[in-house]
Amino acid sequence: TDTKEILISIDNVDGVLQAGEMFPTTILSNYTLDDLVMSTSNDLVLMVNSKGRILAVNAGIALVNIYVKGNQSIKTSITVNVVGLPNTNYVGRLISVAEEEIGYREGPNNDTKYGSWYGLPNEEWCAMFVAWCAKESGISTDIIPKYAGCTFGMNWFKERNSWGDQGKYTPKPGDIIFFSGDTENVSSHTGIVIACDGVNVYTIEGNTSNMVAKREYSLTSTYVKGYGIPNYPKYDGDVGSGDIG
Repeated sequence: TDTKEILISIDNVDGVLQAGEMFPTTILSNYTLDDLVMSTSNDLVLMVNSKGRILAVNAGIALVNIYVKGNQSIKTSITVNVVGLPNTNYVGRLISVAEEEIGYREGPNNDTKYGSWYGLPNEEWCAMFVAWCAKESGISTDIIPKYAGCTFGMNWFKERNSWGDQGKYTPKPGDIIFFSGDTENVSSHTGIVIACDGVNVYTIEGNTSNMVAKREYSLTSTYVKGYGIPNYPKYDGDVGSGDIG
């Protein structure tokens, strides 16, 4: 009954996770997940999603830091050692996370949970939606960047030679779509590719008609500028790889 202490349990008592794994945490004290702020010391090694799951990203050691909202003096931390290489269906995770958000609507003045998470509340949020979905999936920021601006996201992929121009590249599930802006070097909108049938590309987007929704476009649409092609780790299809999502 003591609410002055945060007690967290993870099933993996030795604190070692395989890269790519997601692991649930159990709150043993009187707090709920909504009472707590959970973050990590290095998001290239570990992430924590909105459901309180610890996501092992890449090999290394990092802390999960937890404190009570409004009272940072009540805090705790968990040391986690991440080992090995990911063998995880990140594309499936990303699409599943995005699908769960379909129907989410912004509040007054662009208010969204994605903007609050990013630290830019009340701003245009299509890019932050993509970045939030990647974080929820445990996808490293060196695969999909944490971006709030569409042009920045587009250029990030282009600078890494991970880009496909509209009309010259056939998109795949898990690609990041970018749309045309006022000038050639500007993108005005972004989303996640969930399918392509050779005629149309199908997406999930945030901040489309003020909500998260599925959309579709002809592969010849001039509104589409091109696609960021994330460099996902190899996945051999083994469902025993630690992916509990």
